[in-house]
Amino acid sequence: MSSNQSMSPKQRFLFGRIFPLPFLLVGIFIFGIGMRDVMRAKDSKNWPTTVATVQKSVVKTDVGEEGGFSYSALVLYDFEVNGFGHSGDRVTFGDFGSGDEERVKEIVKRYPEGTEVRVYFHPNDPDLSILEPGLTARAWAIPGFGFVFLIIGIFMAIILPRFLKP
Repeated sequence: MSSNQSMSPKQRFLFGRIFPLPFLLVGIFIFGIGMRDVMRAKDSKNWPTTVATVQKSVVKTDVGEEGGFSYSALVLYDFEVNGFGHSGDRVTFGDFGSGDEERVKEIVKRYPEGTEVRVYFHPNDPDLSILEPGLTARAWAIPGFGFVFLIIGIFMAIILPRFLKP
């Protein structure tokens, strides 16, 4: 007797049809958020610009659960648009923590505290700003992660019901 024959129809339904849903939903959500940022990164080269002043520029170190280190550039800058003050902390789209401390130090070195830099801001939402516009390979990380979840969910939604047939 196989294991799927010992499952009730309700168990087969839950495992075969409901179990894949979180993977599908999380995949769709993360992929959507990631693609929104990919499109913003692509469009950011055409955003209006102004001058910002770097208020803080440091390497931020985080210790992982297993003792590993992750480094990220914390670059805070202030700027004005139409007489209203805004601040930002995004250097580029898709730039998240990294195990490469030297790469992060290079970013911090490019933006020393107190210097004036060009900032690109979204024309309809100046609080959405960036120092280095354009699409980079790192911008694809989040939609890629969401795509993997989505593919796993689709695979489970197709395969599990077939596998669990009585």
